[in-house]
Amino acid sequence: MRQVAVRSKQLGDSRGGIGIARIAMVSVADNGNGAIAAEIESDPIVAAIDIGTNSIHMVVVKIQSDLSAFTILTREKDTVRLGDRDPKTGNLTPEAIDRALGALSRCQEIIRSFNVKYVVAAATSATREAPNGWDFL
Repeated sequence: MRQVAVRSKQLGDSRGGIGIARIAMVSVADNGNGAIAAEIESDPIVAAIDIGTNSIHMVVVKIQSDLSAFTILTREKDTVRLGDRDPKTGNLTPEAIDRALGALSRCQEIIRSFNVKYVVAAATSATREAPNGWDFL
């Protein structure tokens, strides 16, 4: 069984803005007889994580595909101060990495408790520009 995202309708404004897209998750499977079975997954639960310079934010939402909207189920925020890098090397400090990993571990617990299907994460410049940023990621 594999999952495929299907955008059914793109909403925009008259100025060419993207707006909100209607998205449905479709599970597709070959039943072995040459026939394809498809099951539309409605209202998936998604988590978005922002690994910032000073804090890690996460929001868990339930996508309402029929309304092109979402409902926030929970939010999490921890101050981790990844921007407090080593002044000589520019590396993320072990203390900052430990704080960030603790915050991400709490995010993982929340993700599991809400049975999140999809996770999107982004790291800001403190992580991207640090010489050991990739090691942290």
